[in-house]
Amino acid sequence: MRDPARLRDQDRAYYAFLAGVAAQGRGDLGGARAHLTAADTGRLRTDNMRSIVQCHLAEVALASGDSDGAREHLDAARRLSHAPAVARVIGDLEGRLPAAGQGVEGTMLKFVVVLYRRPDLSPEQFHENLRNEHGPLAERLPGLRRYIQNHVAPDPDRPPPGWDAVVELFWDDRAAMEAAWKTPEGRRATDHLAEFVDLSRSRWSVVSEEVRR
Repeated sequence: MRDPARLRDQDRAYYAFLAGVAAQGRGDLGGARAHLTAADTGRLRTDNMRSIVQCHLAEVALASGDSDGAREHLDAARRLSHAPAVARVIGDLEGRLPAAGQGVEGTMLKFVVVLYRRPDLSPEQFHENLRNEHGPLAERLPGLRRYIQNHVAPDPDRPPPGWDAVVELFWDDRAAMEAAWKTPEGRRATDHLAEFVDLSRSRWSVVSEEVRR
């Protein structure tokens, strides 16, 4: 490998990434974090590569017991444009994070939204929009820790509930949530609701979650 002092900026960032991965493999978490951070602040060629670096930083944070740091890196990775393979890695790493209601994460603020579809849309159109258009917008909200969509499913034994979906959003605290709504991403996601949601009927609230068993 060439002397990093003689590399171009892009090559130097990639060299730092390789050095970070090597240190990670040796169990040198401090060295891995330093090299990967240098790669992240360098001139990497693509957002996809930056997303990969964030995934490695998240893995280092998890190995160090820093779940909050891991979440921040995964948030950053998700906001960057990335390939489907990287999206699967992000999902796998998120699956290793402590679930809401366990340990420190149990102090997170939970915001629940009960959605009714617009009367001019079919249930299929509503669910398609929520999954494939609104969902990606919501996932880009700064500071969002966890995002869950609950879609009404056919149930031959029970009458329809009237509403069409319940969405759960998790934040560190109220200040983080309110700040997110004021960002361009927050305004974009909020404005998009009018395209498929009956806002006159839909309701939302902060809730206190109590896990009983």
